[in-house]
Amino acid sequence: MRKSFIVLALFGFVLASSWTQSIIDPNDGIYRDLDRWAIRGYIAMLPPVRPYPAQVLDELLGRVVAGGDAVSAEKARSYLKAIARNARPIHVGGRGLIRALEDDLTIEGAPTLDGTIRVDPKLSASYAGSLEAVTRLPGSEIAVPGVWAAQPDLIKDQAKVGPFYLLQNWTSNLAVGDTSLYFQAGLNRTSFGPFFDNGVVVGPQAGRAGHFSAVYRREAWSVSVLLLELAASDDFGQNQFPNKHLILHTIDFSPLSNLEVGIFESVMYGGRFEVQYLAPFNMYFASQALTGFEDNSLLGVHAKWTAAPGLQLLGQFYLDDMSFNDIVRLNLDTKYKFASELGLHWSPVSLPLVDFSADYTAIMPYMYSHVTGGDRQENRYEEGVPNYFNYSHLGRNLGAALEPNSDRLSLRSSFMVAKGVEVGANAALFRHGNASEGVAGLDPARHDGTIFDDGYTDPDSAEPKYSSNYETRFLTQSVIETKLQAGASLRIELPSSFGSFYGTATYTLEYGWNRALVRNNDSFLNYWSLGGGWRW
Repeated sequence: MRKSFIVLALFGFVLASSWTQSIIDPNDGIYRDLDRWAIRGYIAMLPPVRPYPAQVLDELLGRVVAGGDAVSAEKARSYLKAIARNARPIHVGGRGLIRALEDDLTIEGAPTLDGTIRVDPKLSASYAGSLEAVTRLPGSEIAVPGVWAAQPDLIKDQAKVGPFYLLQNWTSNLAVGDTSLYFQAGLNRTSFGPFFDNGVVVGPQAGRAGHFSAVYRREAWSVSVLLLELAASDDFGQNQFPNKHLILHTIDFSPLSNLEVGIFESVMYGGRFEVQYLAPFNMYFASQALTGFEDNSLLGVHAKWTAAPGLQLLGQFYLDDMSFNDIVRLNLDTKYKFASELGLHWSPVSLPLVDFSADYTAIMPYMYSHVTGGDRQENRYEEGVPNYFNYSHLGRNLGAALEPNSDRLSLRSSFMVAKGVEVGANAALFRHGNASEGVAGLDPARHDGTIFDDGYTDPDSAEPKYSSNYETRFLTQSVIETKLQAGASLRIELPSSFGSFYGTATYTLEYGWNRALVRNNDSFLNYWSLGGGWRW
């Protein structure tokens, strides 16, 4: 049976070859193109919260048509045609994908339905749905950081036909307003810039969530507010609990024509809903004095500098906590709890190179983690007790696709070798350590170095306390898991009179040292995938 599945997938790949356009998904190809066009200077001040409604895409794509190179303008026109008010609001199709780790295969396939509905210049709705047949349930799928994300946003069910689980997938979003002021509400994935595809604040690999956002835009500045309705888990990453919220607001401005700067703030909390956090001109940390200091507030800054047309430098810093008193005394060996990312993105107009990016991400120990709740130490590490304050959603990191006490160096490039044929090459280096390793008062059974390890000494200690108040222990452990990856990808798009076809193939070779934080657990791994689909 496995051989027949492979034959079917290869047959689908030969036939297949467009990239499904679903503007509700921040991973969609339209957003990758918008990033490239912004770097080339065709678009200024991309809104920091994705996805974008059709009204905003009308403006952004119109700028590319008016001021972009011939190839970019042609592609922008095709996007505009697809989301125009007179465009067909319903698209049907199908897709299939095989992913493999060595000879361990996972198979996914689905009929699909998606579209954008435009009933008024200031009202639009987007949706995407599918009935997925998968051989692995969510949480057990094969994933490669930076290459393959988790499966679509599936709802676990008991329906099964042969080796396939039948699971539904639905996302939708409604937007009201124009390009200057708009509101969005829906159930969808979200990303937050400027690293839209692998950022440290809200990453597009995170599962769908309730999304409510408001954006006010001017030529040289904007204000955005985002509320995500999340699913909490316990301190073991298990179970699901409602009533967990992330609220974030940001102001972004352009003091120079080639420079953009943003300041943002967020709070993760749950078990209740605080109206105070909805005040638009507000400081969340100050509000915490009234709403309860057990809430998890964070502060960040980001910047984009276009050093030359087609070349952009980016940076983002996201702070949870640090020891201010030690730092002003120049005692720099102290507590740092933050995530940061630096990178460059080059997108020349001349082909075949479409873009090249390099970025470095560092996640300090215990970043994204948080004690279950205030002084209620008796609630920690109990099955079935929700943690509303760590930075997880559905048992996974909402921010970077990395654990605390990790870093990542990533290189990616794309080449357009022919019309509709794009080849990619990527390399990455990952490191991770358990910051709780060998620390007195931290039971290894509870403190595994993941987002669910809060770094506090155990409840049965005389006085539970945060173990990293006076040091950071960033990758200083005796056992560091290290992974080195190199890979390639191929995407083919083939439009036709009866819809568009697409095909994909990826390969990643990975060597890992001390895998799963087990000393001398070293090995090569081969990951590959083949996929294809059709959309009409």
